[in-house]
Order: sequence, then C-alpha cells, then structure tokens
Amino acid sequence: MSTGLAVARRTKKRRPGRPVSEPDFDSRDALLRSAHHMFSESRGLPVPLSAICAHAGVDVAMVHYHFENRLGLITALFEKLCATWAADLDNLLALDADAETKLEIHMRQMIRNFQRYPYTTRVMTELVASSKPALAKRMSSNFLKPLVGFYERLIAQGVAAGTFRQIDPVLFFFSVIGMCEFYFVSQPMLIAGRRGNSVDADMEAAFVAHTTALVLSGVEPARN
Repeated sequence: MSTGLAVARRTKKRRPGRPVSEPDFDSRDALLRSAHHMFSESRGLPVPLSAICAHAGVDVAMVHYHFENRLGLITALFEKLCATWAADLDNLLALDADAETKLEIHMRQMIRNFQRYPYTTRVMTELVASSKPALAKRMSSNFLKPLVGFYERLIAQGVAAGTFRQIDPVLFFFSVIGMCEFYFVSQPMLIAGRRGNSVDADMEAAFVAHTTALVLSGVEPARN
C-alpha cells in the first residue's frame, strides 16, 4: 500500500509529455547538442525538428516540455552561443593592450565564431523573422547589447589614445556583423565563382586579414 502510494506520488510530479529516462540523461542538453550538430552539418539549411529529436534520442514532446516549440529551441541555442561570445568580450576588454590590438583580435574572434557556428546567421534570420516583441527584446539583451557595450568601451579607449575617431557603437555593431557574417552566408556563390568545391583555409585567412584591415582603417581619425 505504502509502496504504491510512493509510486503514485512520483508519477504525479512528472509533467505531461515528459518521458521517463535515465537519471543522468539531460534531455534538454541533448536537444541543444543535437540542434548544434545538425545545423552545423547542414551549414544553416533547414533541419526538420523530428530529425533533431531523433538524433538526440528523445520524443518530439520533449521540445514542447523544455522549449514550447521549435522557435524556443532555436532561441535557447542562440542564447547559448551568445553566452560563449560574452566571455570572450570580457576577457578581451581586460587585456593589457591598446585599442587597435583588441579590435584586431576581436575581428579574428568574430570570424572564427562564424566559422565554428556556420548556422548562426540562419538562426538569427529565423528569430528576427518571427517578429515577436518579447523575442526581439531577448535577442537585444543577449546579442546586441553585450557587443554594443564592448564597442562603446573599446572606441572610448581608442578615442582617448587618439587612434580612433568617434563612432556610433550601434552602427559599428551592424557594420562589423554584416562584414563578418555575409562571407559565410554567400559561400555557395563564392565557391561557384572560384570554380572549386570549397573555400580553403588560405581563402579564409585572406578574408580575415582583408576584413580586419578594412575595419582598422575605418576607425582611424580623419586626416587633415
């Protein structure tokens, strides 16, 4: 009698749609890891939610349990990326270096992040296209504000040293992100133009050097 009551209580605590699994299995983390893997493999092309769940080894109901829907899963994945980038920004600001060196390092980091997470642009586009005010606010808090805050402090350091001109950090954010991410969005076109099967490491290194030089030249004070 008492054993049956204990089982009933344990069952009652479990929310509807949540399957019984191993005690050490984190289904939420499994979905996020699966989404990262499959979006990386597809380089940001659409991936069915059912395929993500199958790869994670969980039922589709778990998406609704943890994230409500596909959009919620993608939002959580994007916020996870933002958290890793935020740590890089804090470490870079604390570096004992001039503003030009920090900006050069930052440009390499940004391009490396787009290489590491080739689905970033696709995810951002899907989130922006949802046009939900609450979601837009979350994206601003997790992606735009940390970067704009970083640029504001970095620009102030450069202006104080006389090596940067005064720049609107919000406009600078859109310029830097646009320059970095379009290279990866347009790679099929770039590959076709180069008549090859892929963009090699030398081409990517050249892009890093080219983009960094453009940005560094663009922030210099006006010459009389």
